[in-house]
Amino acid sequence: MKAELSRAEKLVMLRKEMEALMEKAQRRQPLDPRPPKPPLHANGKEVAEELLRQARPLIEQNRRQTHNADACEDRNRRIVELMTAAIEADGTDPESIINRAISYNGLKMWKEAEDDATWAEQLVLEYPPPYSQGEASVLVDTIYHQAWSKIEQGRPEDAHADLHVAEAVIQREKLPVKDPRIDEKLALVHRQLDDYKAKYSNDPEGELLDRQTKYNGYGFTSYECALLYEAGLRPWFGAAKIALKRVNDMKLDVKVKKTREHYEMQQCHQCWKRKSEGASLLVCAKCKSALYCSKECQKAAWPGHKDHCKHVASARKELRDVDVSVNPASNVPAPDMPTNGAELLSTMQAWTTKHRPLLAESLVSALDLRHDPTSHTKKTMVVLVEWRSGDLPTAKRFRMITAALQDMTAVGSQGSDIAATRARLDAEHRRQGGFGVAMMTIVCVTANPSMLNVAPVYLDKGIHLSFKRNEKWLNTLSASLG
Repeated sequence: MKAELSRAEKLVMLRKEMEALMEKAQRRQPLDPRPPKPPLHANGKEVAEELLRQARPLIEQNRRQTHNADACEDRNRRIVELMTAAIEADGTDPESIINRAISYNGLKMWKEAEDDATWAEQLVLEYPPPYSQGEASVLVDTIYHQAWSKIEQGRPEDAHADLHVAEAVIQREKLPVKDPRIDEKLALVHRQLDDYKAKYSNDPEGELLDRQTKYNGYGFTSYECALLYEAGLRPWFGAAKIALKRVNDMKLDVKVKKTREHYEMQQCHQCWKRKSEGASLLVCAKCKSALYCSKECQKAAWPGHKDHCKHVASARKELRDVDVSVNPASNVPAPDMPTNGAELLSTMQAWTTKHRPLLAESLVSALDLRHDPTSHTKKTMVVLVEWRSGDLPTAKRFRMITAALQDMTAVGSQGSDIAATRARLDAEHRRQGGFGVAMMTIVCVTANPSMLNVAPVYLDKGIHLSFKRNEKWLNTLSASLG
């Protein structure tokens, strides 16, 4: 079957892709080339030229009249409309594309401006040299407007490289007039870079946090930010988004083999028979957390399980009236994420059940019960996940961002409820001869408000002595779920 790269493989490939893309950027080769759109029909070039003719007076007015913001905005919107039609008629002319980029910058649509300016530069560079003076001027314009949009997106490093390239083009092509706009933007970029250096020279983590906060994570999801951080890469380089897309799209042929150990942490919650011992386990229909190997075990467990089961079922009923939206700060496109709290929780519970053996094993390793046999009474493993859209099986519906051991009381407003639930289940489990109950908390950060799925893990008697701890539990978890 086809499978994504593991997290470790992604980090290796991410560094390689980023290195290759940065080399291409230095040579002004397009990182994500856009094929030219040929004319729609025989007179496409004539149609595009007529639309350009209509736009030129507006473009000239924008250059001369900058004091009236409302009028400039109206003209920019009209120019975008005309140039979009011109590009549809003939997408091989860089003049239409750069004019639209300039108007996008005027409308503060920075990403659209960067994309168009990059596209226009690509088309100019396809002309055979030497360039005419007009072609060279358009080339400088394309590079300048890329730099402008990158400055506004918090990427002065990329803009600095662009502006020096624009200066080199002016000198190489012997353009008669030095462009004062480039000097102005270069001075701005130097100030920004000097400020960052002075403020964060000994605090790179602080710089990363502050810049990501200011620029909304540079459009990356939490998962993507985590990958870049682990790879030692910074999100303010434009090549990072292309590198991430390529790596996330990579697939490998793999053979799936579930070992006995995979099922060691999945067991009946009454007789404790493991799935690895041949037990066929079914999940409780009401709470979606307790597992039983037979109706007899489920019936025998009911006196001790019913309070927890009713508590969970009641909480789910309350969630039916909770509306859930996509958290805009997550930068995750999630059109198919459930908008009802109960439905989203059910999906999270189904995903947790699919990965329960691995999650449970990671939880026990994280707790390190051999060194602290009471850690499960104070801490919970919090796993941050984000929604994945598309036609995916339940096991692939969420992607892990990161995981960490936290004090139960520190898990937002529900910390005290998690602790109380654990204590109630723990008492019943110990009464049956078990070691106690640990808790794992799955948090979907794509949802607004964030949705939590709290799942108990029942611990065998003597587990603090017999369990072989995986010290790299986070790496193991990330490799499978992230």
